[in-house]
Amino acid sequence: MEQSVKFVGLPVKFEKRDTYGQYIVGAKLQLKDEKGTIVDTWTSEAKAKEFVLADSDYTLTEIEAPANFGTSSPTKFTVRLGKMYIGGREVEDVTVVCEDAPLTALPDACRMGTMPFAAAGILMMLGLPVYSIVRKRR
Repeated sequence: MEQSVKFVGLPVKFEKRDTYGQYIVGAKLQLKDEKGTIVDTWTSEAKAKEFVLADSDYTLTEIEAPANFGTSSPTKFTVRLGKMYIGGREVEDVTVVCEDAPLTALPDACRMGTMPFAAAGILMMLGLPVYSIVRKRR
C-alpha cells in the first residue's frame, strides 16, 4: 500500500510591535494571498495572531495605524512546502513582525511654521546691503 504525505499548511504568527519590542494595539492589518484574496483583516492586540497558511505568496498590509504611529510598509513573504521565505531567503522564525516607530510630537517652537524663518531671511538679505554701504562710508 502506497502512502502519500499531504502538506496542509504552515502555522505563521503575526505581531505588531514598536522599535522597543512592545506590542502595538489598535493597528488594522490585512493579509492577502497571491491572487489578491483577503485571507483576513484584524486589529492588532497585545499578542500574536496565528494562521495556518497554504503554499502561496502573501502580503501583510497595515491599513490603519493606531494613534501616534505611522503605517508600516507592506511585508511580502512566501510559504512553500512548510517553509517561509522573505525576499527569496528562507527564514527560520515563522513570526512576521510588523515593526513601527512612534511618531514624535513636535515641540511648540517647531509648530510656528516657516514664517518667522522667512522674515528673518528677508531681514538678513535687506540688512546686508545696508551694512555694506555704511561700512564703505567709514
